[in-house]
Amino acid sequence: MRIEVKSAAYVQAWETKRPSKIVFSGLKGRTWNPEDGYGEDQTFNADVYVFCLQIEKDRGRWDALDLEQWRFYVLPRIAVQERNASSIGINSLSLLTGELSASELGETVRDCVS
Repeated sequence: MRIEVKSAAYVQAWETKRPSKIVFSGLKGRTWNPEDGYGEDQTFNADVYVFCLQIEKDRGRWDALDLEQWRFYVLPRIAVQERNASSIGINSLSLLTGELSASELGETVRDCVS
């Protein structure tokens, strides 16, 4: 099973005027093997895609280790492939799958690959 994890946050390490726009990119990639190097075509290479969003917008309360500040979204490869896009925004992602807490993540990933 190959799992690809993407993460994003509204707050960045640098100063911003407003919360960041949430877009998960790099969904397609070239495969690599020792004999041939990189493949020519970009493809969807994971069996499951996990999208992690740090939702805290207050810089003073932001804590990467606080799992209550994270939301997760899980999609099987077929759902990502059907869109045939190299990126997905949070609004589109929310239309495709429900938001999960950290405690719901493991079981959902297991169910997705079963």
